[in-house]
Amino acid sequence: MLAAGAALVGEVPLVMINEPMFIADGANSHLRYNFFYPRWAYDQYRLLLGLRAAREGWHYLDWWDRLPPAEFTDSPVHLTPAGTAQLAALLAPVIVGEDSP
Repeated sequence: MLAAGAALVGEVPLVMINEPMFIADGANSHLRYNFFYPRWAYDQYRLLLGLRAAREGWHYLDWWDRLPPAEFTDSPVHLTPAGTAQLAALLAPVIVGEDSP
């Protein structure tokens, strides 16, 4: 699906971002990043996606751990307004063509 999307945009600049997610530190956090993601599965996903992105020459940013746990709501994938602002601040330089933070 990602390869099809990359092909579809042609010469239009495309940035693929593995978005930040909540990383728990409580019970079983040595086994799971959060309720949704077992560590072994998510780590393998990140490895495979990173390798594929490098092989294909995609502009890929692995930002999965770029925000602190306090910036997530009641879901491992939903950001607070402050977390959204932090993510926007990270993304802005990428959009205008500056180096990735």
